[in-house]
Amino acid sequence: MSNLQSEEVFLESRSGIRLDTPVRELFEKFSYLKEYLVMVNPKFNQLKSMASIGGLDKMTVSDLADLGNMPAESMIYMMESRISED
Repeated sequence: MSNLQSEEVFLESRSGIRLDTPVRELFEKFSYLKEYLVMVNPKFNQLKSMASIGGLDKMTVSDLADLGNMPAESMIYMMESRISED
């Protein structure tokens, strides 16, 4: 059974994560996700400096996937797996 809806077009994960979800909102709700992303993909190390200069303010989950050079749906599946551990 999938964590995500089975439609061909991704709409929203079980935890409410959408492609247009603001990254700042995501990290406020699930504070451990930032460190998790850095662990699974070194490209996300940039998040640390971006957070300190306000670079996350306009970033969406889709932009985050681009930063990590990952398919957005795959990244969301990974985040959902981590969220379900809590």
